[in-house]
Parts: sequence; structure tokens; C-alpha cells
Amino acid sequence: MKTDELLIAGGAGFVGRNLIRVLHSRDYDMGKITIVDKDEKNLEYVKNFGTKTICADLAEKGDWFDEFNGKDLVINLAAQISSPSYEAFHRNNVLATENLIEATRAAKINRIIHFSSAAVLSIRKDDYAKSKLEGEEIVKKSGVEYCILQPSLMYGPTDDKNIGYLINFASRLPCFPIPGQENGPDSRSTSTTSVILLFRLWKISHTIKFTASMEGRLSTSGI
Repeated sequence: MKTDELLIAGGAGFVGRNLIRVLHSRDYDMGKITIVDKDEKNLEYVKNFGTKTICADLAEKGDWFDEFNGKDLVINLAAQISSPSYEAFHRNNVLATENLIEATRAAKINRIIHFSSAAVLSIRKDDYAKSKLEGEEIVKKSGVEYCILQPSLMYGPTDDKNIGYLINFASRLPCFPIPGQENGPDSRSTSTTSVILLFRLWKISHTIKFTASMEGRLSTSGI
């Protein structure tokens, strides 16, 4: 497999950590991966896999723009998941995406995979969904070849929030209810499935533009 130079924005987060694990398990040349994230603690985790790490706030323009030079693909995993006000959502889901696209175009990179959310498909959109939808529109209008993923609730290794927190809590109890439908599709996605799909889309993203909803059951067969 050709080892492309990757720039992973927000790559020290939950999905990013699992993506790095998958790439490492597939003998990817980890020295060709640069991760830009503002969480110093999480950056230490991915750095242990041999990646180059840059601590920077994507919502603020800076020297991190230079890291895009020579890259073949940008993967945007950066996101503000929760906030009591719209300001943080706008800063990290909209403004950060604008800066990311500016850096991508300046470096003449023609491919990007953008991690959005299934929340953008909801009828009554909250501030998070609105900001993620704005981020999608920025990517679509950028002129860059793109793949946009819309995952629903995810869980998996290294998750210490949301489902991960509930799993840790449930381990102390004799039983715990699991959400889902008896005969219908499970709308949750494991982080491993999500990143493997992300990995697969990257391999075919040279000539396509599309948005993929990840609601419903996903299979890794054939990937």
C-alpha cells in the first residue's frame, strides 16, 4: 500500500486515537502522519505510535498552517461536542473548519475527509448540529475533493466519556439496560468500525465527492 503523507486535524481525540491504532496495526509508516490538536495530554498518547504531533488551536491561524505543505490528504476529526453556549461550537466546528480549509488550499492539497455527525440529519437541530452543518457547507464549497462522514453515537477503546463512562459505571452493577431496537438496526457505531470505514474511504477518495450517513448497522466485511 502506498504510504501517503497524512495531516490529521483533531487526531488526538477519541476517533483519532482509534484511527492511529488501526493504521499502526496495518503497518502504516507512522512517520508520515502529522497530528494537529490542542490537547497536550491526548497528543502524548498518539505520539507513542511514532506520529509527528503539533499542539495548536485550529480556531486560531498560526504556524501550524506550514504543516500542511507536502501532505497528500487531510482528515478533519476536530470537533466541539458539547457546550453551554453556541460560541464554543462556532469556534471549534465552524471557524476551525474555515482555517483548516484555508490551510488545505494554500498547500494545494486536493483531498479531505471530514468527520461530521448524524445530528445534522435531525429535524430540530440544536447548536451542535447547526455548527456541524455549517462545517459541512464550508467543506462542500471549498473546491477540494471531499468525503463527509456522519457517524451517530460511537463507543470503543480509549473512550472515557459518554458510552465509555456508562460502560465503566455499568461494570459495577449486576445489570444495565442497553439502548437499541429488538429487531431493528442499531444506530450506534463502534469506533473501530468508523475508523476502518474512514480508512477505506481515504483509499478511494481520489475521484469522489460524497456524504455518507453512518446511521444504522455497519459491517467491516470487505474492508
